[in-house]
Parts: sequence; structure tokens; C-alpha cells
Amino acid sequence: MTNKILWSPKNNNNFITDFTNYLIKKKFLINNDYDSLHNWSIKNKEDFWYEIWNFSNLIGKYKNPVLERKNDFFKSIFFKNSKLNFAENLLKKNNNEDAIVFYSEQNIQRKISWKKLNDQVSKFSYYLKNIGIKKGDRVASVITNIPEAIIAFLATSKIGAIWSSCSADFGSNAIIDRYKQINPKVLIVSDYYFYNNKKIDTLNKIKEVIKKIKSIKEIIIVPYENKIIKYKINFEYKNWIKILANKEKLNTFEKFNFNTPLYILYSSGTTGVPKCIVHGAGGTLIQHKKEHLLHCNIQPKDRVFYFTTCGWMMWNWLVSALASEATIILYDGSPFYPKKERLFEIAEKEKITFFGTGAKYIDTLKQNKINIKKKYKLNSLRTISSTGSPLV
Repeated sequence: MTNKILWSPKNNNNFITDFTNYLIKKKFLINNDYDSLHNWSIKNKEDFWYEIWNFSNLIGKYKNPVLERKNDFFKSIFFKNSKLNFAENLLKKNNNEDAIVFYSEQNIQRKISWKKLNDQVSKFSYYLKNIGIKKGDRVASVITNIPEAIIAFLATSKIGAIWSSCSADFGSNAIIDRYKQINPKVLIVSDYYFYNNKKIDTLNKIKEVIKKIKSIKEIIIVPYENKIIKYKINFEYKNWIKILANKEKLNTFEKFNFNTPLYILYSSGTTGVPKCIVHGAGGTLIQHKKEHLLHCNIQPKDRVFYFTTCGWMMWNWLVSALASEATIILYDGSPFYPKKERLFEIAEKEKITFFGTGAKYIDTLKQNKINIKKKYKLNSLRTISSTGSPLV
């Protein structure tokens, strides 16, 4: 069997070009090609990351050095003296264009403008600070893939606190195994969600969680359908909608050290209790911007989608696309309900430019012999990304 190239970019349209031309002008490179850039980035780590900071227009206070102890992989420190605010870099836009577009399998649809996103992040960050949440405190969630998850995360990062999320479909033991390690002070919970046309309650597992994790001082319930409901539960809570009805805002962005912790993710748990993995604010931001700009060619006004839950690291990756001034598309529920190609139906309607999913979804379409190209007009779509396992 001979190898056949399916697709190869023309050099003059290659998204690496802008960055390599930029480096050529600064006399770092001679050739405008990927291999030259890759080799130079490895041999000149300080110059590479300094230029990524500048090229990606990071908002922050840069100060030397870029890299300390560069020959010690485990003890090296990037941007030790630099400062930034993660949320500020994701909230540069403040107009009435779409920042977040949300779809559920039940065809619930919502749009959040950049202006509304800024407003709600400012309100919730004020609330967190007002109840005593400070830099380094943990804010945890058991939440489904709704806009409020992003608002809560950005508000947490805005004040230097640390975010951690479990998907709403996690059982109580899976939640406890993760959160008992990090001692969160606040727990944000969505009341229910839908999957494969079934309404599933989330609150019934929370009593066990708060019984085992004594550090939780406040529970905030986020209504899935964005309306106030009276819940028959036996623990105290605050309602998300009522919190955001207040007018007080935190409009300023404090700059924190580049390596300030941003969020805690977890290993899969296949070899015992899931292990905590702490990601720094600056490292996450600059790495995601590098991936989005150089590898994925995500540009302002692009529309970026990834099928994910809040318990998978691709959710975090998707949220960071806001820093490239792209609109992000959220989907919550089964990707196969009400029909197997539902996600591509949304891709056509929303003119999605970047479509991300797992290999299993693509393989299911293949097994069911669904010809997406013939059924949908995807003229806006430039990139399809697949993660999780190899495609065959």
C-alpha cells in the first residue's frame, strides 16, 4: 500500500507565515518554513517565548528573565518576574458581538455577548471577593457545559483564586476523590442536565459531597434553563441568578505572578485516586495562544467549537480561544441526539470555522455511513480536530 497525502497547505497560505515573517524581520530566521521555525524554537527557548508573548499581544507586565535554570528541566522557571491576569486576556473585547453561543440537545439556545460576559464576570468576581475568597483559594464546580461555567471560571481567575471542575455526570465518589485533595471553599453546582433525552438531577449527590468535604462553606446552584426554581433540598445554598442580579462589580484586573496557579485538573484515576495537576495562569495562557495562533490559525471573529464536558481538559482549551477574540460554541448533551449528525447541523448554522471532537464520534458517523459533506454546507469550516484516540 502506498502512502497518499490527503492534504497539504500551500506555503503562501500557511498560517505559520505571519509569525515566521515576523521573526525574519527581526533577523531570527532566514527561511520561512516550519522546520526552520521548529529548530529555532528548540535551540532558542528564551527568544522564542519572548517573541510569542509579543506576537500574541499578551496583556501583562513583562520583566526579565524569560527563563531561569534553562538546563534543568524540572527546576526551570519561565517569566519568573512577569505578571498578568488570565481573565483580562480573555475579556479584551467588550461589544455586542457573540462571545459564547450555547446549544443543548433539547434545543435550548442562548447567546452571550462580549459585553454581557464582561459584565457577569465582573459581578461574580465581586461576589466571590465579598464572601472572602482570595488569591490561592479553591473554587470547585460540579457543572454541565453551560455559559455559566465559563463565567464562574473567569471570575475565579480574575481574583487569583484557583478553579477546578467536575462534569455533572460524575458520581459522588468521583467528585469526593478529587475535591477532598484540594479543600475548596465554594462549590458551584448545576441543578440538572439532559443526556439522550433524559433529564438527570445533579443535586441528589451534593449532600454526600458536602458531608465528606468540610472545607466547603458556600454552595451556589446554577439553574440549567436560566430561571429561578425552588428546590426541595436539605442544605443551604445561594442562587446564581440572584447573585448576578446585584449591581456591584469588580471592574479592575489585578496582575498576578506569571506562575500563579490557575486551575487544577486531574489524571484519569485508572491507577488509584485521580492525581491533581496544577496549571499556571501564564503558562496556560501563552501555550494556548501559541497553539491557537500558530497550530490552529484561530483568528478574531472565528467560531470555535469543541465537543467536550467540563471534566475534560479540552474544555479549558476551548475557553482560552476567547483570548484570540474568537466566538466559542458550546454543546451540552448527547452528540447523537436528536440525530447522529446534530453537531454538524450546528456547524452549518453557526458557520463554525474550527470543529473539534473525539475520535469515537467520527468513528460512529463512519460506522453509520453518514455522509456529512453531502448533507451540510460547511463552507466556513477550515479545521477539524480529533483527540482521544487514533483515527483509522
